[in-house]
Amino acid sequence: MRFQHSTLRLAGVIAAAALAACAPKGPWKGSVEYNLSTGLRAVNAQPAYDAGFTGRGVTVALIDCGIDKKRGELGKNLSPLSTDLNPERKVILADRHGDEVAGPLGSKLDGHGLAGVAYNATVLSVRADFDGGWKGQCGFYPRDIARALDYAVEKGAKVAVLPFRADQRFGPKFEASLQRAVDAGVAIVISSGNESSGQPSWPARYATDPRFEGGIVVVGGARKDGSLAPWSNRAGLTSGWFIIAPGEDVITDCGGQYCRRVSGTSVSAAYVAGGLALIMQAKPEINARGAIELLLKSARTVGDPEEAGRGSLDIGAVFAF
Repeated sequence: MRFQHSTLRLAGVIAAAALAACAPKGPWKGSVEYNLSTGLRAVNAQPAYDAGFTGRGVTVALIDCGIDKKRGELGKNLSPLSTDLNPERKVILADRHGDEVAGPLGSKLDGHGLAGVAYNATVLSVRADFDGGWKGQCGFYPRDIARALDYAVEKGAKVAVLPFRADQRFGPKFEASLQRAVDAGVAIVISSGNESSGQPSWPARYATDPRFEGGIVVVGGARKDGSLAPWSNRAGLTSGWFIIAPGEDVITDCGGQYCRRVSGTSVSAAYVAGGLALIMQAKPEINARGAIELLLKSARTVGDPEEAGRGSLDIGAVFAF
């Protein structure tokens, strides 16, 4: 079985000229990074920053199809333990999906491009796609995702992002690795998919499995007005563990001259993973399930729970408790 990632479409590129016009001390109003990082305002991240939390000391594993170290904005936030599970790979990058997800997650704060939600977190990139991709996109086998999860646990990740989808269960090897990750205290963030379905795709549906209950958060895509995007899969049976985050025309993957605009639940998952990193830095005494529940109960209600689950990501509300 093979499956693909969950970014819906590339809507184009935007000019990123004058990115070095100022060098702000933070992603504050008036800075270039603030203006490009619209998702930070949508998820109300400012209260976390005001309290001094930036994700520092928290490792987030991004299981995807690789990071372009030369173009990517992670810089020193990219873990030196990042790896490619295929040592004999021939294709350098099947597509830019990994960079697109990494942008809103952990882009460093440096006065250029955009800032990630957890802009001081450590991003552990675990490349797990099969060589050559599938239909122009990176694709994956469940056995490799299982290996990637085990690697993330071994290297001390506290959050793992799984931004891909499939139409069926992943099988016992993956489920065993997922169990090990949840038991090790890793918060699992999974994209719901982009098929306008009433239920999330796999592996997001594992959120309803009693073995993993409370250890997985499923992420749907939000439009710019905060409502659930029509292309996003709905919460369905995962409504208790489902949250929505920015996913429409998200600015990401900024190089020296251009940034990209992408839409899809993959980038939505990046915001949630970043939010969890902020919480875990601020509240090291709580476990992964506690961090997930805190994030979920702080969400802003958006319509029917069977559609948008617990609602829209509101990081600032967590820091109001």
